Amino acid sequence: ARFDSERLALAWQRILRRMLEMSRHVVLVVLLVGGLLQASACCPRESSALRTLHPGVPPTEATGLPAASVEPRASVVPVTRAVMPSAPVVVEVPEPSVPALAMIDDDVPAALVKGRAGNVPVLVEVWAAWCHTCLSMRAFVLPEPAIRSLDKRVVFAAVDSENAANSAFLERYRIAAWPTFLMLDPGDGSVLGLWEGSASVEELRGFILAAADARGATTEPALAALVEGARAQSAGHCEVATEQFVKALARGGLGWSRRSEAVKGLIYCQRRQRLWQACVATGVAELARLQGTSAPADVASTLLECAEALPVGPDRARATELAIQRLRTWVDSPPDGSSVDDHADALVNLASALRAAGDTATATALLARQLSLLEGAAATAFSPQAAATFDYARMNAYLAAGKGEQAIAMLSERTRQLPDNYEPHARLGQTFAVLRRYPEADAAMAAALTRVRGPRRIRYLGMQADIAAALADGVRERAILTELVRTYEALPGSARANPNHTAAVAAARRRMQSLR
Repeated sequence: ARFDSERLALAWQRILRRMLEMSRHVVLVVLLVGGLLQASACCPRESSALRTLHPGVPPTEATGLPAASVEPRASVVPVTRAVMPSAPVVVEVPEPSVPALAMIDDDVPAALVKGRAGNVPVLVEVWAAWCHTCLSMRAFVLPEPAIRSLDKRVVFAAVDSENAANSAFLERYRIAAWPTFLMLDPGDGSVLGLWEGSASVEELRGFILAAADARGATTEPALAALVEGARAQSAGHCEVATEQFVKALARGGLGWSRRSEAVKGLIYCQRRQRLWQACVATGVAELARLQGTSAPADVASTLLECAEALPVGPDRARATELAIQRLRTWVDSPPDGSSVDDHADALVNLASALRAAGDTATATALLARQLSLLEGAAATAFSPQAAATFDYARMNAYLAAGKGEQAIAMLSERTRQLPDNYEPHARLGQTFAVLRRYPEADAAMAAALTRVRGPRRIRYLGMQADIAAALADGVRERAILTELVRTYEALPGSARANPNHTAAVAAARRRMQSLR
């Protein structure tokens, strides 16, 4: 949620939870949405729970996960009002003016064949239509000439993680964050480099060139350990990856050009393993030295999350203070090349941390800044698909501010502009559910379910079951939960092993028992 996608949702949950503690507003509905993680317990990614907290409609269990385990970018609780611009929500945007990057879609074997023919590696972008950071990279980074000009150095390929045709790929490469970029050796498909989450044009170009150069040149000790760490990480072996990243940092030294890349890999793996103390130690030691566009804000946000898991005490306080300082610096002077998507995430994470520290006024001002930023970006986006990059965060902002009708107008227009895309329909259903307009929520979610395939279907079925529960339709609720279980059982092994999916199906089975 971006990658390790629960991070943004956690930030919104912390902000809104503190708002709730200080507010007399009645909480109507809480959406707890899982992420679509293909193989990591840390990442969001798949299962959803619509929790109704108002009298007369008891909470329903769809995932069995605690609130701190859900997807970053998918939780909304309308509990307070924030300052918001009154500009129109629906924006007509022109057609794309930037040519798309030529990629081989959903056929990595063909890409590897082409790579072997040209004796060049293959860069695979793993993405999903629900992932706003994926949309940001696809709209504003990948089409840039500095990336497209590398088509003689690498073969570009894309993998939609919701497409069943990619099951074999996703069994081999256990994706834990969206988007993920993998550089593959065309000979055997082995991993030469791994980049999780967003990147500026300059960062992505640098990664592509460095990872391509690593082919057959891993005798340099630090680089060899970094590549081995990436391979272990891509196979879902975070404990091995952690060891390799530590070796890479020790061998490369403080001046190593790829130190920040190794730090990101290390702290993400520590977080996924819930090694909170080690995660904090890494963040505290490395935060000030991090280079790059997105890495400083991303690592600072990860440090905040790990620190929150520690007992109250000096270690937690110091880590939180350092992370807040780093985020303040980043949002006040965003690095050149940083995206609106990155900036919006950093603002939410900083606002969450400040609200937790009691600085409600500054947190509220930061959220107003975020909304203004998102509205401006959506208004100037070159296509409806590019503008959709900002829909999730805008939806959250509107609902948190009690402006649900604006969220409905925005998302309804997006379903008209992108009728075959499942995500606008699902977000619209989510919005209707928050507003307790359950029949409309049910219809929108049904529209999403007719369009979606793959693991994301589990999340949407969970939401639809919760809507049925809110409508007191136990027979239909049970039927939907039965379909959820069948969907899970038909998934490939890597998706079934996803802790979020196993928790979702376990919760669905418990609910089915209670409905007998």
